[in-house]
Amino acid sequence: MRWRRLITVAIAALALLAGCGIPDGTGVRDDGTGPSEPVGDPDTGLQPPGRVASREPDRFVRNFLSSPAGDLAGAAERQRLFLTKRAAADWKPLNEINVISLTEDPLITGKEVVLKDVQHIGTLGENGILEPRRPQEPAQSTYTFRIELGEDEDNGLFVSNPPPMILMSLDALDAYYEPRVIYFWNTDHTGLVPDVRYLARSVPRARRPNDVLDWLIAGPSPWLKSAVEPLPDGTQAPGNVPDPSTGHLIVNLNAAALTGDGDQLDRLGSQLRWSLRPDSQGDLQLKIDNQPKKTFAGDAYLGDNPESRDEATQWPFCVFQEHVRRISPPSQLTDVPVEAKFNTFVRWAAFARTDNGDQVTGALVRKFGDRYQLWVGGGADPAYREVGSAADMSRPSWLAGPGGAGFVPAGGKLYQFTRGRTGLRAVTLTGSRNDVTAVATPPDGQRMAYVDGGRLYVAALRRDGGKLTDVGDPQEVPTPFSTVMAVAWSGEGRLMTAGSRSDNGRTALFEVSVDGGQRREEVASLGRANVKQLVAYPDDPSTTTEDRRVMYEADGVGYELFSEPKQLTVRDVLGVQPTPSNVNIPPTAPFFLE
Repeated sequence: MRWRRLITVAIAALALLAGCGIPDGTGVRDDGTGPSEPVGDPDTGLQPPGRVASREPDRFVRNFLSSPAGDLAGAAERQRLFLTKRAAADWKPLNEINVISLTEDPLITGKEVVLKDVQHIGTLGENGILEPRRPQEPAQSTYTFRIELGEDEDNGLFVSNPPPMILMSLDALDAYYEPRVIYFWNTDHTGLVPDVRYLARSVPRARRPNDVLDWLIAGPSPWLKSAVEPLPDGTQAPGNVPDPSTGHLIVNLNAAALTGDGDQLDRLGSQLRWSLRPDSQGDLQLKIDNQPKKTFAGDAYLGDNPESRDEATQWPFCVFQEHVRRISPPSQLTDVPVEAKFNTFVRWAAFARTDNGDQVTGALVRKFGDRYQLWVGGGADPAYREVGSAADMSRPSWLAGPGGAGFVPAGGKLYQFTRGRTGLRAVTLTGSRNDVTAVATPPDGQRMAYVDGGRLYVAALRRDGGKLTDVGDPQEVPTPFSTVMAVAWSGEGRLMTAGSRSDNGRTALFEVSVDGGQRREEVASLGRANVKQLVAYPDDPSTTTEDRRVMYEADGVGYELFSEPKQLTVRDVLGVQPTPSNVNIPPTAPFFLE
């Protein structure tokens, strides 16, 4: 998916349909927040503009906040070039790039520049990892510095008394870095798990596979370490990966890279092909100590990534008049994989394929009086059984992979349920606010996203033979919201989110990366709507097309999101004939077969 620069949205003064799930009137303006045009060529490397690229104060400030972009080793020196001689001599920042999001335009009064209430996203360090903001650091800060002309007016503008750290805007991260996904095998060796990184566009194309290979050797991001398997200790890559412009890749590793079981060679080949797929989708020859070991060809490796799925398996459902129903083009079957006697009093639901893939199991949140009950069943045994109840319960989410388990938020806590067993098991979440309201899991089954206290978190899942054993330490995901309402996985390293915007309080939908470094506005404003459920059928990473599909419930009404939101009606519900008594009843709680 191509990430586009976030633009500031000006909400129209007259809010049409305020409080509902259809966008109200929203004029948009391009506030020019992006940096100047890059310098260079995509094949040889793109550089951010230099100090003399603009003498217009606002543009100069934005170029200053773009200047660190590139290799980390030279980030401080690139920003130092924007400083006066005295400031440059005194400035001694740490060797890390602090990525910030400007919540409003820089305020420039005379020579004084104020960056008010900027949001701290994280620090971009070695190996392309965007580390989250440290707990002891403030979520927002205000920075003040000065700009002034040089002694010779033709020398342009300079920055004096700069902030004490290297600052780079989120716009610059978007413009001068390429989001990349590398892969590590889960500990059961049943599938690859994605790991998001950032590759500087200043790196020439021919050198990029070498940087990616270095990342793989260095190991996974800290928050994923407990769920995946790194390359064997001592793995090294002597020499460079030859230019892959021919369509073929040649990777040379030392003998330490192959010290495991007999299947390790094929797993390594698949891991390398997926991680280097943006550079070449052709054959890959693996050498060990400069000796050819194996050439990997064909598309069989695509199946090692659980995110690579058949779009035809999209089965959309909804809840209509307290029954689960199908929503789909008329050519699809109208059946629902749950017996009619259990398909009553339903508020939320989730369906997933069983381990062998030929049956469907379900989790139904049913409301009886003032209590919600979770009923689980299906598969080989079509009967559903109550496994737990609470005064408040949100939509459940199945955990992909063997074990037939899932999660459900209830009473502010997160619980695990298992097909064929009664009872709910509380899940320990480090630092939880005990206000968990939403949970979502991706097709790899090794990660989780959840909303706790209106904040968004991701965490790795430790599993043994498919059984969940523990949840890793969570990582908070910075968002453009003051309060997050709902979350869904929309891609390998991306989350669809709904919440109350920090800038104007309106409800909106944004797609964000798992580290908060990428943002894309999907729906600028849904008025003051309360989004209780959000689901997505993720993109297939083996294709270049954007095929993810999104649905949500806002203020008790279900919607589909393509280019624009579309309200679901009884005419979208298969097997139900519109009548005067039901034509105005909205479908709710839309979801996909997981």
